[in-house]
Amino acid sequence: AQYGLGRHVSTLSPRELLMFAKTFFASQILWAVAIPVIKFAILMQYLRIFRILTYIRICAWALISVSMAWGVMVVTVLILKCQPLDYNWNKSIQGRCIDEIFFYKIGTAINVTTDVLILILPMPAIWSLNVRLSRKLQVVIVFLIASLYVDPPSRESF
Repeated sequence: AQYGLGRHVSTLSPRELLMFAKTFFASQILWAVAIPVIKFAILMQYLRIFRILTYIRICAWALISVSMAWGVMVVTVLILKCQPLDYNWNKSIQGRCIDEIFFYKIGTAINVTTDVLILILPMPAIWSLNVRLSRKLQVVIVFLIASLYVDPPSRESF
């Protein structure tokens, strides 16, 4: 693997450690951009499917706004959390960082809350469908399965 990915940190050279830290920093920013875009796509699909339901339109646009604001906040804080920027991957230079744990807790709370709200948003519309209970349950199961994903554990997970 490139830059020591998959190897124990004690086996990495200083150059590999530096490159790993830089690529990890970039991957955090890309992740923070991708999550709101994915939520935007899901919510736009809700708007297309449930276009006649006013409460879904209002809630979907509110969730889009919160998700996009979350993304801007996370990217901004990731870039500005350590001064100078190089201090993110090079602790041998003079610098300082914000309380990252507090930031991660707030970011995680907002992210998980929007995930749950996106999941439950269409449920009242599904339950009000004029179809058999078994069909409603099938649709709910499809939504639940679609909501499952694996988020690789890291202390930087939001």
